Amino acid sequence: MKWPSIVCGIILVLSPSAFPQTSTGGQTTNGPCSPIFNGSGNTNNCTPPSRHISADFSKSGAEFLSAYPAKIQIIYPSTDAEAYNYAMEITSMLKAAGWEVVGPDGGMFANEGAPLFGVELDYKGDAIAQPQKVTADLNTSWGRLSRVLTRIQGGTDSYVHPNSNLKENELYLWVYPNPKAKPQ
Repeated sequence: MKWPSIVCGIILVLSPSAFPQTSTGGQTTNGPCSPIFNGSGNTNNCTPPSRHISADFSKSGAEFLSAYPAKIQIIYPSTDAEAYNYAMEITSMLKAAGWEVVGPDGGMFANEGAPLFGVELDYKGDAIAQPQKVTADLNTSWGRLSRVLTRIQGGTDSYVHPNSNLKENELYLWVYPNPKAKPQ
């Protein structure tokens, strides 16, 4: 007699009605990171929204960047489709601004410590102790691009690093995974 009560207990715990539900157009989701039940197969809605640059922002960003064109290489993790698409949007904006763009090129990133997210811009400059706040010089290509990237990223996860090994007006942009994909 104990077996049916155990089964009933498990069914109650796993029942979809135990979680808040949202229905849209025949799809039902249970919570912010749950399967979507759509009747013809289930999918997962745990992927964060992709980063995008609006057409208006791309146009105004290109105008702002065109005053100080530079050569830039863009690199993204080769296994990250979202980072690639975002890098392509940045590439389009930079080309519209008259910049010489190499890439985007996919690569494997190896770093010590926590995973990297967002974007990182390397420019010609003397090394500084990390972390340290760097003031963007808007009379330079890196300073203007830094300002644009910070606005695109919403003020977070946009980093600049001086690198004494680079040439003047030679920049590297690392497009890392989406910051919204960070584990909580």
